[in-house]
Amino acid sequence: MSEPQDVMKFREKFSFTNPVTREETKPITHDVYFKGQGKPVIILHELPGMTPECLRYANSVVDNGFTVYLPLFFGKQGETNTVKNSLQICISKEFKIWSKNESGRITDWLKLLSLHISKRHDNSKVGAIGMCLTGGFALVMMMDYQEGSDSPVNSPIAAPVLSQPSLPVVSFPLPIGKIPLPGDKKALGVPKDAFEATKQWATQQQTNNPDFKIPAFRFEEDKLCPKERFETLESELGNKINLRTISKQERKQAGIPKNKTHSVLTGYPDELGDSNISDIDPREQARKQVIEYLKQQLSS
Repeated sequence: MSEPQDVMKFREKFSFTNPVTREETKPITHDVYFKGQGKPVIILHELPGMTPECLRYANSVVDNGFTVYLPLFFGKQGETNTVKNSLQICISKEFKIWSKNESGRITDWLKLLSLHISKRHDNSKVGAIGMCLTGGFALVMMMDYQEGSDSPVNSPIAAPVLSQPSLPVVSFPLPIGKIPLPGDKKALGVPKDAFEATKQWATQQQTNNPDFKIPAFRFEEDKLCPKERFETLESELGNKINLRTISKQERKQAGIPKNKTHSVLTGYPDELGDSNISDIDPREQARKQVIEYLKQQLSS
């Protein structure tokens, strides 16, 4: 049976504002919901919002012994509104949804949030899971934070996860279907320095663990996260990343409808999630893989 939505909701939250030292830049403020006991993991919600499916996934991470932090970028907790959020994101100054190599001011806010959360946990390592329009943000969060002439502050992110990265926008989801747009299918909307920072960090990880790789997921049939995007990740990061593409055959075998070939980690058999999920469901396999990865990366 599906869990009632009110049970899944996160009850505790705080408001986080990035400090601003430049007069021309307005601060960014968002609520951050949290729940759990254990090492911290930041989960970045998808374009439809902090949906029931997102909450279901976040609770499953909590149940595995982590403290989950959910920043709310737009909408309300437990609400699904793709069209409204799409229009809002188009005019937002925090996100750059068309840029090939810029992610917008929101990623600076996320870097500072990760530092704040790390301090809340005695300077602990932090996990970061990006999905959909936030799918590539975990790479940017790997970069050290620097404001003006101040010395850079090392990133606390030690377990980045990329799920169906969908920026820059190449297709727009509307009730009438997905509208193709002239975006760059190869780009990920992150600066070149983010790849370099991630590559250097991953190289250090492989010194201690030769099998280490950053997990990344997409469906083969996903128009919002085209295969060219994963080709770029392979070109930039090589053996530092584990690119998992769920094939059309796997999707059919697991009984996943074709219109559900975008969300991986938040993809469930029904609206709120099914407690009897098949072991052959590749989305459930991905969720288990991420849990093991988080445990390994955040344990020490």
